[in-house]
Amino acid sequence: MIFRRPTTLFVFLLCFGCSDPATQNEQTDSPSTKAKSKFGQSGKPSLTFEVRRASREPVDGWKAATNNHDQRTIYLAPQTEFTNVDLSSTGVRKDGDGYWQIVLRLNEAATEKLSTISGELFEIRNTPRGLVAFIVDGEVLCAPITNAQITDGVIPLSIFRKDFSEQDANRIAKGIVGQ
Repeated sequence: MIFRRPTTLFVFLLCFGCSDPATQNEQTDSPSTKAKSKFGQSGKPSLTFEVRRASREPVDGWKAATNNHDQRTIYLAPQTEFTNVDLSSTGVRKDGDGYWQIVLRLNEAATEKLSTISGELFEIRNTPRGLVAFIVDGEVLCAPITNAQITDGVIPLSIFRKDFSEQDANRIAKGIVGQ
């Protein structure tokens, strides 16, 4: 699946800037749209999920990839910061502009790591290396800049495409946690 829509600084404001769980609507917490992680139980993710640091310019040892949000080439760090096992749950909802969001909730250890990483990326947000890439099944879903340090482990990830449906959001949200 290819995701296309020009990325702007506003992308990250919605992607990372609205991390207060109290702002989530009932849709996120409804049984039909909330997927609990089943690691250690019977569920195995049907989709791979990764978060990596990224750059708009080449960096030695970083791999070129296409940002499906805007079709531009970005460069992915070799180290994966987060994977499927770092998720405690996911959900979906519409953002204020009517785009579907995938709401990621990280486990406790990953929340601490995210606080550190998002703080570091916020400090370099205006540089080419200030991006973070969200990757599903090897494709970069989006690679926004960091607009704030995230301390609560909740990432509402907006997908800026009118053709990105609730079913698409649910497929990814459920697929990355094994439901």
